[in-house]
Amino acid sequence: MRIWLVNHYAIPPSRPGGTRHYSLAKHMRDLGHDVTVVAATHGLPQSTGTAPPSPGQECVNGVRFRWIEAPPYSKNSFQRLRNMVGFAKGFADWARAVPGPERPEVVVGSSPHLFAAVAAGQAARQMGSKFVAEVRDIWPESLVDLGVPRWHPFVLWMAALERRLHSLADGLVTLLPKSVRYFEYRGVPKERICVVPNGIDLGDAPAVPKREGEPGPFRMVYAGAHGVANGLDTLLDAAKILQDVPVRFLLYGDGPERPRLAGRVQSEGIDNVELRGAVPKAEVHGALQSAGAGLLVLSKMDVFRYGISPNKLFDYLAMGLPVVVSVDADLGELGDCPAVVQTPAGDGAALAEAARLLAREDPCERAARGDRGRAFVAAHHDFKALARRYAEFLEQIVGGSVPQSSEKPR
Repeated sequence: MRIWLVNHYAIPPSRPGGTRHYSLAKHMRDLGHDVTVVAATHGLPQSTGTAPPSPGQECVNGVRFRWIEAPPYSKNSFQRLRNMVGFAKGFADWARAVPGPERPEVVVGSSPHLFAAVAAGQAARQMGSKFVAEVRDIWPESLVDLGVPRWHPFVLWMAALERRLHSLADGLVTLLPKSVRYFEYRGVPKERICVVPNGIDLGDAPAVPKREGEPGPFRMVYAGAHGVANGLDTLLDAAKILQDVPVRFLLYGDGPERPRLAGRVQSEGIDNVELRGAVPKAEVHGALQSAGAGLLVLSKMDVFRYGISPNKLFDYLAMGLPVVVSVDADLGELGDCPAVVQTPAGDGAALAEAARLLAREDPCERAARGDRGRAFVAAHHDFKALARRYAEFLEQIVGGSVPQSSEKPR
């Protein structure tokens, strides 16, 4: 089966960011499928100075990438909108030029934003291919939770694009375990929905080191985006509370909020926080090897009631780290993971107390808890198994065994 995975922000492990589609493509290839990951030359802006990929085709460890040129940007502004629309148009132009024998049986359009996902659906329809929408964030609800009025023209535009996406889709993959009812309400039959969360490629993760008796302060690592939705002010609030405790917070990543956060660290004298910038995915595990715990912090947003599936959480667990999760969400099966400690979103004092307790925990007990977390993620979130589930769903879509519906999307 020939498959296109279209995600504006997809990357290989040599670059900073999430490698979900790289891992899925690698394991789908091992199952005998012909997979191409379609992504932008300029995805998320990075501070590492890494040159963007050149437009065209590149093979990375056997995974085929097709890089579509998109204009660069540095912050959330009109330039970012231009980048999104530019990628969607560039993809559509490229897809139209692909010869008939090279066209896919199925196109997957991922929605970190809707422009690319809808463009993927429209291209699939023009080529006579099946189309599967992959929902990573629920638009426009995410914008409303960030404070944009529901009747703002841009929110209405996103709502129209969401309806268009659902009308184009032969099937829908969601990363969010609690979102199936939302999509059913929007007119997508349950039989056409498959939950495939994020995960970890355990074959690429290094062995977990022994951490007992490590000298120096207890290190807690956050590795991920620095945006409004990430709620990193809560982390800084916790760090201020713990300045007289041997706990150090290391932040890896980049995003539009990073300059403001760096300014706050300096102006408020929060000297137990280091903002270390983005590192390639291949180096994240190395950064985690010297840590005592991982941190997942998200803003207080209603949209998280549909569940969360962030890459960084599975990276932490794969490295045998206990994880403090500051979010108001039903974690589902992750709530049963012995390595996960949940605190309320926006509550710096609660996050500080959880960090204090972890730092004081017996190192052997903490390591044993981390080992149980690694076993949990191996059992439930190994990309090898997730890719098989995904591919089987795509085969059902292509084979016509998934029932369709004439109901209009709401």
